[in-house]
Amino acid sequence: MDRDLEEYLKLIDFDSQYKRLIRKFKNKKILLYGGGKLFRLINEKYDLSKLNIIGVCDKVFNIDEEGEIYNGFKKIPPECVDKYNPDLVLTVTLEYYILINKLRNTLFKDRNIDIRPIAYVPFRMFIKEAVFGYEG
Repeated sequence: MDRDLEEYLKLIDFDSQYKRLIRKFKNKKILLYGGGKLFRLINEKYDLSKLNIIGVCDKVFNIDEEGEIYNGFKKIPPECVDKYNPDLVLTVTLEYYILINKLRNTLFKDRNIDIRPIAYVPFRMFIKEAVFGYEG
């Protein structure tokens, strides 16, 4: 797996973030959006069965692939999302601000759905970097 992504997850303390996700959302129907390297790493290193994940959506999934299994989860093309009625969408990408904004203005434009990153840079790290610069 990608060592930089592993270091990123360690740096942002994803272990704690994941435990909070489980506590807060274990009974919600969750759609993961993004099936790339970060998804594959998290899927490999963490027990995602502790969350009620209904599938993985990605812009590269075609409508004829709906329901096929991808790394243990059902493929859900963007065109088919409405059928699954998720309670929560967790973006699985490093560029989560951009993707969340895009999803809110396109795919989920007419729905009031919670969209958040599965892994995020804590606010304290933003401040630390802004004030002191990155110290690795």
